[in-house]
Amino acid sequence: MRMLRDWIGLRRSDSSGHDVVRERYDAFNDGALSVSETAVYNTHLHSCAECQEWVAQQRRLIANLRADMPPTHHLQAADAVQIQRAIYKQIKRTIFMQNIKLSLRTITAVAAVIIVAGVVLWWQFGRSDQPASPAETEITATTLPETDSVIPLTFAAPAAQRSRYELIAALFNSLNPDVVVQVVSLSPES
Repeated sequence: MRMLRDWIGLRRSDSSGHDVVRERYDAFNDGALSVSETAVYNTHLHSCAECQEWVAQQRRLIANLRADMPPTHHLQAADAVQIQRAIYKQIKRTIFMQNIKLSLRTITAVAAVIIVAGVVLWWQFGRSDQPASPAETEITATTLPETDSVIPLTFAAPAAQRSRYELIAALFNSLNPDVVVQVVSLSPES
């Protein structure tokens, strides 16, 4: 610290007294010095014109800083209550709007899922309820036999994959009692 003061050129002939005034200025202003320290401080301050100028400069600086500060606002109790109510209403409104936004998002998501599920179910099951065109009805009536007997279907599969096709045929047969699917192996020459 002393090297810094020497470098800046602040070294004084009586550095110990000047240091005491500068270092203990805040404590002196606050009244935190003991009686003996206050006496030493005042003795040096009254005998040194340079320190008196420094203290006066510090007091002007503090006065200027306080002058630049905006005035403190003192609210009346009624004004404070009015401001608190306005802030409370604003916070309440913000929370309410956030809940509504969350509710709208949830409702929109649920509606989208219901619409998609409805379209899928209609596509899967509801389309068979639609009447066919007259041309399709005539063709179907002429090609389907009028008997209530079980219709056998034969499916030719490669010999290496026959077990896979038999599994599918067994599943199909258990789900459709009107049709019986049979799997036969293809001969290697065909």
